[in-house]
Amino acid sequence: MMVPCHDRPRHDASTGRRSSGPAALELCLRLPADWLSPSIGRRRLQDWLAAHKWPAEHADDVVLAVSEALSNSIEHGYGVPRDGVGHPGSVEVSARIVAGSGAVRRVETTVRDDGRWRPPPDAGAHRRNGIPLMRAIMDTVGIEGTEQGTTVVLLSRPVAVPAPRG
Repeated sequence: MMVPCHDRPRHDASTGRRSSGPAALELCLRLPADWLSPSIGRRRLQDWLAAHKWPAEHADDVVLAVSEALSNSIEHGYGVPRDGVGHPGSVEVSARIVAGSGAVRRVETTVRDDGRWRPPPDAGAHRRNGIPLMRAIMDTVGIEGTEQGTTVVLLSRPVAVPAPRG
């Protein structure tokens, strides 16, 4: 289990301070619960993955899944309507590179909020595509919801370790 952002150095979008360089093995963001945060999260994650030479097609899947989880936290966890003002809460996005067996690696990403847990709507309900999308493009998706918030853990499909530069 990853250490939550609040227990280690992080990039705080509200102050613009970053505690680790772009090539750090771990990325940790604390983003406000508003509709600008998904785009900020996507850009920071994309830059971090690029710094680690993550293959573009795999990086796109990771970024899309994290963006969906982040958007779900804002809309469902905090109840911010699409045309509404943000909530005073925040969403933490943590990512780390983990070694796999052989010459492969993965990204494990955790998206956590302190919003109110709401079980997913019935299968026939409108707009119920985010979780199936995350499951389709990631290797594993874990979701734990409680009255204190929701934690989504995403594990990417394995990618090759880049060859060392000679």
